[in-house]
Order: sequence, then C-alpha cells, then structure tokens
Amino acid sequence: MQRLGVAVIGTGSMGRRHAENVCRTPELYLDSIVDVRPEVAQHVAAELGCSFWSTSAEEALARPSCHAAVIATTANTHPDIITLAARYHRDILCEKPLALTEALAQHCITTAHDAGIRLQVGFMRRYDPSYVQAYAALRRGDLGTPLLFHAIARDRLPGPATPNALAIHGGIFLDSAIHDFDLARWLMQTEVAAVSAQAARLPRPSGATPELPNAATIQLRFSGGAIGVTEVFDHALYGYDIRTEVIGSAGSAQIGLPSSPYALSLLTAQSHQQHCFRDYLERFATAYELELRDWAQRMLGDQPPAVTGEDGLAALRIAIAARTAAETQTTVHLS
Repeated sequence: MQRLGVAVIGTGSMGRRHAENVCRTPELYLDSIVDVRPEVAQHVAAELGCSFWSTSAEEALARPSCHAAVIATTANTHPDIITLAARYHRDILCEKPLALTEALAQHCITTAHDAGIRLQVGFMRRYDPSYVQAYAALRRGDLGTPLLFHAIARDRLPGPATPNALAIHGGIFLDSAIHDFDLARWLMQTEVAAVSAQAARLPRPSGATPELPNAATIQLRFSGGAIGVTEVFDHALYGYDIRTEVIGSAGSAQIGLPSSPYALSLLTAQSHQQHCFRDYLERFATAYELELRDWAQRMLGDQPPAVTGEDGLAALRIAIAARTAAETQTTVHLS
C-alpha cells in the first residue's frame, strides 16, 4: 500500500490528536512534528515514535519524505504556512478558520490552486456519523424542504487567556460559531443571505468578566427564505453540549437532542441524568479519525477535497458578518 508522509504543524490539543490519528491511519505515516515550543515538539515526537521534529514549518515541509501537511496552529498563522506548503507542493488539511479575513482566505485558496495542491478545511462535524445520517436524510428529501435551522454550541471551559486573542484566533464567532455556520450551509443546502446577532460578555463563575464576548445568538436568513438561529457559549460548566436541528416541511432531523446519549436533562429529582462529553476531542473523536482517513484516501486517489477552501471562505464570511452585526447592531447582508 502506498503511504503518504505527513507533517503535523502545531501540537496543541488539536494538533496532538491529529498526529495520533495520522499514526492510526493506514495510508499515512507521521513524517515530522512541528511546534514553536521545542520541548513540546520533541516530547510529542518521542511519544509517537516520530524520528524528526522541528520548530520550523519550512524545514519539515522541505523534507523529501513529506507529502502533505496538517496545519493546527493558531488561525493567524494559517496563511503563511499554507503559502509554504504550496511552495513545496504539499497537500493540506488546515484547521478552521482558514484565515482571519476574507482577503487572506481568498489568498490561501488562490495560492493552493496556483500550486496545484489540494486544500481541505477541518470542519470535522461533517464526518460525525450522526451529522452524516441527517445530511443523507435531507439530501434524499425525507424531510421535505428545509425551513428552519437551530444550533447550540456550548464549550465546557474557555480556552486559555491569550493576549491579543482577537488577532490570534478571531474571537467566538470565528473560532467557535464558524462550525455551525458551515453546518448551516451544508445541511440547509443553500447559502446564508443575511445575518444579525447579539453578543455578551457573561461573567465567569469566579465573577471575572472576559475581555471578549463569550456568548452570542446569531440569526440567519437563507437565500431561499428559510431562517435559523445559532447560540454559542464558551463556559457551560456542566459539559460540552453540541446540538443541531433542521426542520423541514415533512419532518425534522435532530442531532444531540435529549433522546441521544450526549444530550442533557435538567438535574432535578425527577430528571434522568444522561452522559455529557467533557470536550470536543471526546465528542468528535470518531469524526476526526474519519476526516483524516477520507483526506488520505482522496489524496491517494487524486480526488478533490470533501471540504474545500471555498467552503472555509463561505463559513468565514458568515462569521465575520455575525461579528460585525453584533458590534453594529445591524443586519449584515451577504452577497
């Protein structure tokens, strides 16, 4: 079997999981580990049996044994690393968001296209079996015409406090809600035409108020007239809670609602307690593995990526529109 050497660039919790999954994927092998923190890169490489580590993405990408790259660094670094990968003609799986501005995202797409490489964006929920089943039902027309979209995204704990967080990961709209914006386009099978939003800086249990909004509700209007609501919150201490529903003219598709094992009931004497996941790595463990396997098979089969750079750009446009709508208290129309 032909196998492809992969450089995993960035080994925080997400990059570490990708590196582990590369080791589990028959079509791939872990060619190098890259992290700006040398002690982290060396440690992860040693634990996973990878013989080469570096603090330089270019050094890893230039290796003749490297065929592709998984980019799991902070969002502000994605365009530069994509440019390097294109220079060395390496296919790419890049975590979301593709970039922090539309212009930079378009640059990433153009750079990959001009280099003749494949660029996939890491919207892993499209690979989760429950979402796949809902998508198939919608495509078959089982639910009739999609009319309403509803999404809930609650992280159990916020990420570590980072100076200049907005310039590094883009805030809650680009870093978190963007998953739901991608699902909205994918499941509703149409584009978002207008966005309005409310955002808030809700106090932590400690009483401290975050510097950036940590909660938001976003109203979506789709080009065909359907509407939707997305709620995002980064400090739901009870658990990592992801739910999505699409209501059609003939039925509804429900993902993560109380009938499934990852939904929650109220913790009262009369309620039934159900399991809740601790974080995204637990909830979407299977999705991340399936994503990487599909990406590997598409590269080996000379097929286009399943989630394109254009998909990443479209979700980014919605996220930026939502942030602008919240800041200006206006409705933002997307062309």
